[in-house]
Amino acid sequence: MKNPIMDYALAGLGVRLTTSEKLDTGVYHFYELINDQNIPLLWGQIVGHKSLRAVNELVRAQERWSQLPNQLEIIDSVWFLGLVDADTKLINALLRQDITTVTELIGRIKNQGKLPTLWKKTPKRNAEIITRYQNWKDSNIELLERELLFLPQEDLSTALQVKQQREAEEMRLMKWLGMENKQLPQTLMEFLKMDFNQKNILTARLSGKTLQEIGESVGITRERVRQIVVKMVERLPQFNDVEKYKKLISEYDVQLDEFLNYTHGTREVFEYCQLKYKRSKELKSLDQYLLAMKKVAPEDLTEQLDQQHKFVNHNNQIVELAASNVIDEILFNDRGLFNYEALLEQLNPFYTNHNLAAPKLSKHALVSQVERSQHIIQRTNGYFRYYEFDLDDVMDYIDELNALFEVSDGIYGIDYFFEQNQALMQEIGILAGAELANLLKQIGYQHFNRLNTIVRQSQVYVGAVQHNAQSKDQFYLKILTQFDHHSID
Repeated sequence: MKNPIMDYALAGLGVRLTTSEKLDTGVYHFYELINDQNIPLLWGQIVGHKSLRAVNELVRAQERWSQLPNQLEIIDSVWFLGLVDADTKLINALLRQDITTVTELIGRIKNQGKLPTLWKKTPKRNAEIITRYQNWKDSNIELLERELLFLPQEDLSTALQVKQQREAEEMRLMKWLGMENKQLPQTLMEFLKMDFNQKNILTARLSGKTLQEIGESVGITRERVRQIVVKMVERLPQFNDVEKYKKLISEYDVQLDEFLNYTHGTREVFEYCQLKYKRSKELKSLDQYLLAMKKVAPEDLTEQLDQQHKFVNHNNQIVELAASNVIDEILFNDRGLFNYEALLEQLNPFYTNHNLAAPKLSKHALVSQVERSQHIIQRTNGYFRYYEFDLDDVMDYIDELNALFEVSDGIYGIDYFFEQNQALMQEIGILAGAELANLLKQIGYQHFNRLNTIVRQSQVYVGAVQHNAQSKDQFYLKILTQFDHHSID
């Protein structure tokens, strides 16, 4: 795998392209390729032997790199013109004229200085190359910084060791399969067309035959068949036409006929997925997969889901027709203020539309459902509405919410904090002081340094003032003393 940015950067430091072509520049970081401590290790493990000339080239490149005043300046090298289709012969011609950077090249063009004959032959095309290079540089600056400036997260020796182990495992696998000097294809179906050891056992298993049937046909026990299949599936690499169905097979309740009907997969791919991927204990409905992949419209599932006492909610999720889900759905669709009576009136039509009778919920039961919902925020006098944020989302604002209470110790009205911090209130979707009080209660007062409690969704006790008679008396006496400038004793 090649990384052209790294190749041209090395060339800009004097490393010949014939040298960098031997390096797997797509795997390693630029800093590793020019680090004099890693060069012998790198060269020995990637190429297989040490080349004194190649090692010396990289060592000299490392020295030049350390001398650059701004190491990102290396991308000014004329070698980078190769990334926008400049011919190698043209670049070498520029270098022979001692033009090593694009800046120098532009200067010579402006000053009508000496240029290679090869450059003069196609001046218009070459001017376009410079323009394309400048555009490329501007649009790829973040990528260039990552490749050339940031140190790698992983130690080079570790990366090389992993690479060696992977290659050794692949060699052992190919030998076991009897496929030496061959290359594994990218897909399972292409692999099954090839000749390999134990092919008859794997193909029979993928065709749906049982372990017993296969064992009897080849003269071995069913357990031996199982061992061979398991070993082969475990050791074979990820195939593209298998990996794409991992989520479907492991998370959804899908049968073979459904798999063939709704995907472009084959029976072999389905059976292979069944062998390779462990299935979840609680599989999701296939209908949910079809919705997510837009293979079916929600309205096409209505009748089927009604029979299962389910429906498609506003998040395009299939959920139970439980009261909590229905309440969330009603409030989401309306977005207005509700009280318990208004909500009860909406429940009956919703269930009727799904061919079910609404559950008989008392006001107490309805209050309990509302209080448990993360997506309902309450106000005073029994009113509430749908709230967009999850509690986890609100916790991202915990520092800003804590800052609300950086005020003097005392008892405040909740509306004070709501009105004084409108920008934050809008950002977290709070429309009234009572909603703020309810939100703070849901978060938990323990998350706040100075907020002690909120009484009746209106009185906020901040700092040293506690919600008890003694603390409140001391607070009021302090206020009166400050107001009168002397004690009232």
